Amino acid sequence: MSQLGSLGTALGASASMLGAIRQAQMQNATNSAQLQLNQQQDASRQQELAVQQQTDAQARQVQLAHASASATARAGAAGVLPFDGSAAAIASGQAQEAAAAQGVANARFAAQRQAILPNLLAPDGSTIALLRSGRSFGAFANNLLD
Repeated sequence: MSQLGSLGTALGASASMLGAIRQAQMQNATNSAQLQLNQQQDASRQQELAVQQQTDAQARQVQLAHASASATARAGAAGVLPFDGSAAAIASGQAQEAAAAQGVANARFAAQRQAILPNLLAPDGSTIALLRSGRSFGAFANNLLD
């Protein structure tokens, strides 16, 4: 009769472990699907960010070209050679300002891109399900030893 009790306990613990394992498998499948969705969203955000950076860089280049052409035209209208003296200094200053703005934009882009990268330490829940099934196994082993 005591063997039937042990057999019942073993079957109960086995059923509990099976349930925990199936729950862990379902949780892993859900986590995997969520991870894949997050990766797709991150890739999309990174692509949008790269396009925005390229657009901003092109806009700065066009703005620099317009400013340089305007300064050159004003210097030429004043009778100054466009690439000598103060006109060259103005053009050089504009180029340096544009390079500095591009550097700031590149740093902002790198920071935004880093923020998008997935956190590898994010919990996926698989460890918790494994520990729960181990607890069921421990109860099963304890009942067998009693």
